[in-house]
Amino acid sequence: MVEPRIRIGSVYSVNAARRQVRVDPVPAYQSAYAAMKWIRIAPSGGPELRCKVETAKVSGGAVILSLSPGIARDTVAQMKGAAVVALSGEVKARQTSLKAEDVLGMTIVEEQGQVLGSISEAYTGGANDAIEVRRPDDTTFLLPLIEELVARVDWEQGKVVVRDITPYVVTDED
Repeated sequence: MVEPRIRIGSVYSVNAARRQVRVDPVPAYQSAYAAMKWIRIAPSGGPELRCKVETAKVSGGAVILSLSPGIARDTVAQMKGAAVVALSGEVKARQTSLKAEDVLGMTIVEEQGQVLGSISEAYTGGANDAIEVRRPDDTTFLLPLIEELVARVDWEQGKVVVRDITPYVVTDED
């Protein structure tokens, strides 16, 4: 049985001569790259590659990975556009520092599957960030972006799964 993979980023640039790949990380997994000794790269239409990481450096919003000499330069050259994946137990999302701007445009879904709307605005605050959710009927409500409310974020499907919103929701009627 094949273990499920989590997409933790995508390769947007390569330097084959130096065996380096620049990765656009999924925001919740950016900090996980520093501790990685091995990385899984899944090119479209090709087999998944498990590569040894020599160094990992965060530069701006990108992660620059230098791969070991065990990977051919020609192989590195073909990694542009590939997905960076991990087994579900290999990395942990950084839920505590979830930022509203990271989830802008995503769909809000209750744990039972009911779609509440889409995130139309992001607000940064001192204690926590907040999001404005636009319902299908075009009305809006506000929710704090806190661990007590957010059950999980499905980066692949663009969904924020929330627990019961009743204690946290702020509407125009309030």
